[in-house]
Amino acid sequence: MFQEVRILRYLTERSFDAYIYQLLENKQRFINQIVSNKPPARRMEDVDVSSEMLRQIKALATGDPRVIRKSELDTEITKLRIIKRQYQAQQFRLQKIIESVPQEIQELRKKADLYGRDHTAAEEVMEQGFRITVGDEEYTDKATAWAVLVPRLQEAMSLEDKKEVGSFAGLHIFPEFNPYESALFLILVGEARYSCEMKRDGVKNIDRIIRCVNEIPEKIKGTQERIERLENQFAKAQDEIGRPFGKEQELQDMIREVTRLNLELNLDAEEPLVVPEQDELQPEEAEYAK
Repeated sequence: MFQEVRILRYLTERSFDAYIYQLLENKQRFINQIVSNKPPARRMEDVDVSSEMLRQIKALATGDPRVIRKSELDTEITKLRIIKRQYQAQQFRLQKIIESVPQEIQELRKKADLYGRDHTAAEEVMEQGFRITVGDEEYTDKATAWAVLVPRLQEAMSLEDKKEVGSFAGLHIFPEFNPYESALFLILVGEARYSCEMKRDGVKNIDRIIRCVNEIPEKIKGTQERIERLENQFAKAQDEIGRPFGKEQELQDMIREVTRLNLELNLDAEEPLVVPEQDELQPEEAEYAK
């Protein structure tokens, strides 16, 4: 078969072809509004290509330069309106950032401070070597510590209110069972909370507890990096919020020119009715669209 096919459309200026393509254009616009079942386009690629093509063919068929110019303006106005909606959506997102980010930064700074306190306290204890308290006894041997810890965990899990089973590096140890994952976690509680999952490999769980404490500096670093990203995001939003739409004057000039051409060509009275595009669906329309 042919790898490439050229589609040619023949028309005659100032003939019935212009009326035929006008009907096709309006029919295509109406069909697209029904089939798409969604608000007007939000992205540039969503512009109705079929309707625009039929509109341009219709304009060429009339042979009237005013109709051709109106067709060009209609296409450009459609594109500019989509760009403007994108601009408005971006302004809304920037406003949300300005409203929400300061609170998020404040919470992250508080969290980083809590991590820092736990890290300082844990370092002082862990410099003395491995020591874990289970009940009222302190253990320095990992295997012994785990053997004593297991029955404590089993006892605590049988209670509705989980009680503390021990402490490590200045952090209090509480058991927590996740029924969705069918997994047992140990929650280390200091100024902040840290979770480490327990496996069925015995004494290696003690190493997981140690690793959980050793990872606190990484949590501090990650939180500080997140704060920096949010601060940059906030500064950028403040710089861009309120900037006027750069093509507003161009859009208004085009709309005025199209209005003048419509009056000259008397198109407002002659064009068939097509459901007008709305910026947003009304609540009842949105419910129907579902």
